[in-house]
Amino acid sequence: MYKTLTPNIMVADVNATVKWYKDIFNFKFANKGDSLDEPLDWAVVKADGVQIFFQKEESLVKEMPVLKGKKIGASLTFYIEVEDVQSLYDSVKEKVEIVRDMRETFYGAKEFAVRDLNGYILVFSELKE
Repeated sequence: MYKTLTPNIMVADVNATVKWYKDIFNFKFANKGDSLDEPLDWAVVKADGVQIFFQKEESLVKEMPVLKGKKIGASLTFYIEVEDVQSLYDSVKEKVEIVRDMRETFYGAKEFAVRDLNGYILVFSELKE
């Protein structure tokens, strides 16, 4: 029945957000027919099995008026399972705001958390076998 879950994240600047995810975490810009040279209201980025939508605040509020007045950022975390979390951590730790340093969890994972340029929290985790 259910197939995927793709967050559509409200942001102030879609182009800057896409650039950040590309430059820091090597996500690919995946809009068909669009260019990052033009201001975007919406974009999709992908990396392996992970896909994220970004939508400009004004555009998203127009579609979902219930979001009017809501602050960009959220009281949630985006949990992204990766291979070789230590290498990812080593490659980004000087480029991002680490909000929780590398740790081992009670559920058998090694993970760290960062804040993106819009205030969203990304947790990168590798489950131990």
